[in-house]
Amino acid sequence: PWQVWFTPFCPRVVAMLQARGRGDAMAIRVVSYNVLSPRLCDPTLFPTCDPAALGEKDRYAQLILKLQPHVEESAIVCLQEVSLSWVGKLQVFFAAHEYTLLANNYHSAATGYMGVAMGYPTRQFELQQMKLIKIGDLLQAGDRQCKDREEALDTDLCKVCDGTSLLLGDTCPLCEGLVPDAPFDYWRAARTSPQVLLYAQLKPVDGETALAVSTYHMPCKFGSPEREAMMVIHAGLAAREVQTLAAAAGSASRSKPLPCVFCGDFNIKPGDPAYELLTRGVLDPQSPSFPRPADGHTWEPRLRVPMRSAYAERTGREPPFTNRAQTTPWSGGSEAARALGPRIAVRRTARSEAEVAAAERGFHLERARLVEAGLLDPVFTACLDYIFVCGQIAVSEVLPLPVGPPSGMFDVFPTSSEPSDHLLIGATLSLEMPSLSPELRAAAEELFAKAPPKPRGKPTEAEKATLQSHAALLREFEKGLLESQAEQLPWRVTRKRR
Repeated sequence: PWQVWFTPFCPRVVAMLQARGRGDAMAIRVVSYNVLSPRLCDPTLFPTCDPAALGEKDRYAQLILKLQPHVEESAIVCLQEVSLSWVGKLQVFFAAHEYTLLANNYHSAATGYMGVAMGYPTRQFELQQMKLIKIGDLLQAGDRQCKDREEALDTDLCKVCDGTSLLLGDTCPLCEGLVPDAPFDYWRAARTSPQVLLYAQLKPVDGETALAVSTYHMPCKFGSPEREAMMVIHAGLAAREVQTLAAAAGSASRSKPLPCVFCGDFNIKPGDPAYELLTRGVLDPQSPSFPRPADGHTWEPRLRVPMRSAYAERTGREPPFTNRAQTTPWSGGSEAARALGPRIAVRRTARSEAEVAAAERGFHLERARLVEAGLLDPVFTACLDYIFVCGQIAVSEVLPLPVGPPSGMFDVFPTSSEPSDHLLIGATLSLEMPSLSPELRAAAEELFAKAPPKPRGKPTEAEKATLQSHAALLREFEKGLLESQAEQLPWRVTRKRR
């Protein structure tokens, strides 16, 4: 059943946000929201939505209503698909609440020059560092001549699809690589994709530990191992860059890497290769989507440490969905909108229950016909948005999300009360040093007691194998633990004493 979209965090966690004394857990709320650029929201792209719900003015008003309670609770707000037409108004909104809004509008005219943004309350946080990183530029092209050619081709929008394929995940022949039958070059696609990572180092005014917060809007490629390899490259480059910057900041103050928050619209589903890389820290080389070295590229999908998903950690699984939409292929939008428009008009004028039922039945029949004819994509429902964390940070609470679609004829987003095709997600994070539970501590001590004795001389092959096997068990035990917990393990403590 569809539930109320915004449910306040429990009073206990809200109270934690007020804790600022030394020794208290520093709790910070972070929310992330793909707001859907106005340039990409119209009846030709979302023909199964109520046209009245797609107007820019009403959608912006609903967006502010969604953000208001989180801003009042001093949350860090990360946004994606922030258009040039909205970024100025959002600056005014955040400034009125004593916030600073960091933003970068990097995309094309076809998307409304959309980009990413991050708002933080200046009363609670001090901005120590801010960086904008074009992720594709982190790859080094092996062939400069090839890169020059690509840059020349990228100077104008595609005249076939007008750039909208970047949003839809659909690709016209020209975007695919100049030749219709050309294989998808994931290294080239990763290099030339315009996405920018927004990184901010925020230090709580009354705290001692700064926080590395980043937001990112991943490309949208799927449907083949090669396309997923491009997603692996971007996910890995972006996450590792966040971790590298956090480690550098920690090293500068002679401390450990800063706690990291990495959130946004990742355009990947749980179980996808890019999700595996983010949450495990590595990707199986046998995966069909493992990027193979080519044209001088030797980058490998490996993070410094695995990231942890806030929702998966707190609830045991990812949300059922954060995106539910039904869009049109880049060639069929107008026809689908023309076919469904009269059906929607009939539903609006229906009065009796029989008339309403007949109107909705006609709408759904026409909708199914358009899908079968290839003029309308099937309904897409998936979890695409995440709040990833790593380092000395714990997840105290996550924002409850609906478990089912909206009721009624308009069962996809946007709706009159949900202004985007994505849901707003959120988590309350604690900058604390969690201890090992008694159960984990007892299990660790039992495992440590089973350590094989060290060989007195040169170890035999059998002794080597035994030591390696036990070391592998220790590494497996540490998986999923925070660094502060891992440091309390008996074998770590013994190592330090030496």
